[in-house]
Amino acid sequence: MDKDDQPKGVSENENYFFTCTAHCDCGTALGSGFSLTEEHIGGYEESIRDDLQKKGWSAAKIQRRLNDLKKTQQKNERALESLSLYQGDEIKSWMMLISALLERRLSSHIGVTVNDYHGLISNPKFDLKRKKENLSALSSQILKNLAPATLVVFS
Repeated sequence: MDKDDQPKGVSENENYFFTCTAHCDCGTALGSGFSLTEEHIGGYEESIRDDLQKKGWSAAKIQRRLNDLKKTQQKNERALESLSLYQGDEIKSWMMLISALLERRLSSHIGVTVNDYHGLISNPKFDLKRKKENLSALSSQILKNLAPATLVVFS
């Protein structure tokens, strides 16, 4: 991601990396304890609709795309239910990575966030709220309950 495209809340001397390749962090253990409200999901659809209308898509084509995204979301939710054991391993891996990087002083701080990006990942439109935590506070509960647009920074 270019520095110009970084979300607000990530400073100029920090790097921001995506751990997902689609529209959101759906299907990952990070933030899996956070549940989206209907209002949030509706905002996501509106954002996609607006982006596609700007690109000149017809109403019918946009509706097909939204229907496809809903089917994919339902499929992901079913897959998540069957991956609950894997999620525990994923959380442990994140905890080990964050701890190792900080304990070996390979970084002064590590921030973790989840988002649904309200559109395409190549066009992030969000501000991040920073929340600082000591490495000693790192836990599976914190990582599972990450709220969208909150950058939890461990140091």
